[in-house]
Amino acid sequence: MAGTARLYNLRCDGLLDERNDPYLSTEAAVRHLTDLYGSFNSWELTLAAYNSGAGKVQRAIQRAKGETNFWKIRKYLPHETRNYVPAMWAALVVSRNPGRYGLPTFPDQADCVGRVPIEGALDLEVLAERSKLDVEELSGLNPALVRRMTPANGRYDLAVPCGREQQVAETLAAIPEAERVRRFLHVVKRGDTPAAIARHYGSTVEAILAANNLRSPRALRVGQTLIVPRGPAEVSGYRRGNRRAAPAAAPSSEPVRYVVKRGDTLSAIARRFGTSALTLARQNNLTDSTIRPGDVLVVTR
Repeated sequence: MAGTARLYNLRCDGLLDERNDPYLSTEAAVRHLTDLYGSFNSWELTLAAYNSGAGKVQRAIQRAKGETNFWKIRKYLPHETRNYVPAMWAALVVSRNPGRYGLPTFPDQADCVGRVPIEGALDLEVLAERSKLDVEELSGLNPALVRRMTPANGRYDLAVPCGREQQVAETLAAIPEAERVRRFLHVVKRGDTPAAIARHYGSTVEAILAANNLRSPRALRVGQTLIVPRGPAEVSGYRRGNRRAAPAAAPSSEPVRYVVKRGDTLSAIARRFGTSALTLARQNNLTDSTIRPGDVLVVTR
């Protein structure tokens, strides 16, 4: 939970959620489990507390008149927790000998990932375009960046494909400061309206609604974090306007039907046909950039 995560120095806000980072969240989880074991001196009770909270386990012990055997106090715990502990032990048993249970064996080796330090705000799509990386791959390597932007303050160690660290660092150094970010983040306050927010940032109501998948200007909620594009409408991080467009393909009077293949992304298909991801999304009534193998896209150039 966010409150527990913050106790272990994980950042959880509208821009960054480090619970999604497999490395940082694992380190925090190990520290939390260690602290819980120090309190209960039992791995069953530690797992129960990890699942439902230390307070509920303490109350279960009190209801059982001081009993500290998980299997004897299990009936006093939430139903989910009663099953969580044996399920965890089962997972442990299976993971140690997956072949015995008809499951595949995976190599016990982490993916090769490089890290590049980023100071200040950076839009992942800007970096992807300049460095010839796929924005979906870059986003997948950095799941903590829930808005595909690095924090405006401080340093963030960006994960990049292994072996591309120097290239990304050189590309980053060549991006002018004013071009590193194409959008702003705005936390909705009482009295805010899309029109007022758009005027403040020099954007448009249509751009704000499209970027946040909002159907109506009345859908704003106080405390909500909005993406505010700098220019015209953006769909799930894709925009037009000041963007440097890909070289245009030869015009065609007839629309092209393209069948999505495994590994395709909306931005890659758009570049292939000399159009933008936003245009492609609009032509196919897509509300975001999600596409699947076998989907048929209509491309009008």
